[in-house]
Amino acid sequence: MKEFLGFNKDDIVTLSDIQTQTDFSEMSVDFRIIETRIYREPNNFFVYTGYVINYQPPEEDPIKMLILIRQVGDASDVMVYFLDNDGAASDFESLFTEDKQDLVNRFDVTMHLKDKESDVTWDKKNDQSTFGVITGSSETGPDQKTLAEYITNDDTEGNSHAFVEWTGSVEKGWIEIWYGCEARKEDIEFFHTKNS
Repeated sequence: MKEFLGFNKDDIVTLSDIQTQTDFSEMSVDFRIIETRIYREPNNFFVYTGYVINYQPPEEDPIKMLILIRQVGDASDVMVYFLDNDGAASDFESLFTEDKQDLVNRFDVTMHLKDKESDVTWDKKNDQSTFGVITGSSETGPDQKTLAEYITNDDTEGNSHAFVEWTGSVEKGWIEIWYGCEARKEDIEFFHTKNS
């Protein structure tokens, strides 16, 4: 997994997964990293390394994607998420428990898939949020966040994982909701540029 670590803003990630090949009609596509993120659980139970890119297939609006390398003890994997929604936490009240101290264990959304809409129920993995995650971003600097990961069995066209990042309070905070899937390590390559 070391080959996926230590990259910076302006470095290049090359994707050659089936979805990217379909979207761009190319065998592989290069993307410039626009932001790097580190998420460290306070007791070092896990470290996640994130790389944000702009993903813009021809004739479509760009979306932000997050390539997340998850290291938990000796285990590791790679997730690829797209940013579905973000904004002031107060706009996402249904995501919070009644006491506004945690993210809910289950939430429902209607996902707009390529040819249809799908009602999706998301369940929090292990019914646990991770509080006080020590984070660093190349764009916003150091911070602490609450993270929660969700999973579903409903139709999401293969994006059966959700990653929710909560910064600050409900009243003055910020929410990001990412949907995605596990990636094959052989479908991703990173390259340093002279700027890094």
